Amino acid sequence: MMTDAEIRTMRDSVRGMPLSKAKELPIYDEFKSLSSDGIPANELRALYDGAVAEPRGMTQDEAKLEAHRDHMIEGMLSASHPNVARDEEAPRFARDGRPFGDLSSADRAYEQMTNDMSNAWRG
Repeated sequence: MMTDAEIRTMRDSVRGMPLSKAKELPIYDEFKSLSSDGIPANELRALYDGAVAEPRGMTQDEAKLEAHRDHMIEGMLSASHPNVARDEEAPRFARDGRPFGDLSSADRAYEQMTNDMSNAWRG
């Protein structure tokens, strides 16, 4: 059992302390089994008391996920703004998966007509 003065002194010592050390102090033991807003409650309490969160490195899987997310957002932006000029033209493919450059002129014209008709609603 700690006295109020010891608890107050320990809380004051948390200011500026790295979060990884602060969350292990005995004043946060009662919060270790709880969670708040997706953060363990002992870490949240330490942050409230002035602990400093260290920057966390990104894992390989997180980097891949973020790159996929950025690519998806870029695709949605280009789909919602079709008339905006892009720096680089994306490679085009026919509906059967062949590269647009490998098609004969008649097939290329047919694919272009089909694409124009299916995207006519975009304006």
